[in-house]
Amino acid sequence: MVDVARLQVEVDSRQVKKAEDNLNRFGRTSSKAQQSSKRFGNQAQRTAKAMQGMNRSVKLLTGAMGALTAALSIRALQQFVTSSVAAVDQIGKMADTAGVTSENLQELRFAFGQLAGTTDRELDASLRRFNRRLGLAADGGGAAKGVFEDLNIALSNTSGEARDSEVILNELFVELAGIEDASRRAALASQAFGEDAGPRLAAALGNGIDSLSAAKQEARDLGFVLSDETVASGEQMADEFDKLSRQLSTQFQKAVIENKDAILGLVDGFTNLLDAASRGDVLPDFFS
Repeated sequence: MVDVARLQVEVDSRQVKKAEDNLNRFGRTSSKAQQSSKRFGNQAQRTAKAMQGMNRSVKLLTGAMGALTAALSIRALQQFVTSSVAAVDQIGKMADTAGVTSENLQELRFAFGQLAGTTDRELDASLRRFNRRLGLAADGGGAAKGVFEDLNIALSNTSGEARDSEVILNELFVELAGIEDASRRAALASQAFGEDAGPRLAAALGNGIDSLSAAKQEARDLGFVLSDETVASGEQMADEFDKLSRQLSTQFQKAVIENKDAILGLVDGFTNLLDAASRGDVLPDFFS
């Protein structure tokens, strides 16, 4: 006969053991949950620290970018104004090199551009060459010495002093314009102004000196000629802007170097943030 009491004890013991197993599993699950919660807390702390570091970098960069933006704005304005006077400065300096007035240079640029198709650069080069050869001729040598002798153009006055180079240039134009033989005119012009522009200048002068004078006057009538005084002021302004440009460049470089930590900090911060985002450690709506 079945011992009911013994069966009851066995059933009860199995239930107790099952309950103990359940409690053990619950304990292990609870421990894992605590560990997961701790890891989550640690990760949250690391993310918060990363965000705090990023905020500090952004604040530092804000100040740095303010200084850099101001420097860039001033630099852009300086470049704009400098470009406005650069052409005037070039006219003045070129006129000094060629030994002519700024007004005459502008007139000749336009006149020969219309009559001979020369560019400003080509005419400038021919005038520089003329002035250099004039100096050599005054010393008794050079390629243009024979030109002045052939055309009876005096290089010095009766007291032995050198004549003004612009006066001699204008006399040369008159003499060349009066030569009917185109080949001879071209040869003499080439000796005085060089092989590049000389023949074209000679061809333009073949139309007569009045044609050159009319073209020069047209340049004035059209408002293409700045006065010598205006050009001189432009040269002075260009010199001042050159000083300002150098000063601004130095200050800009200084601003970059002095704020390098903030700039590099921002770069590092973004790099770390992107690395964290790629691992899923940072919420994507950070960028939203």
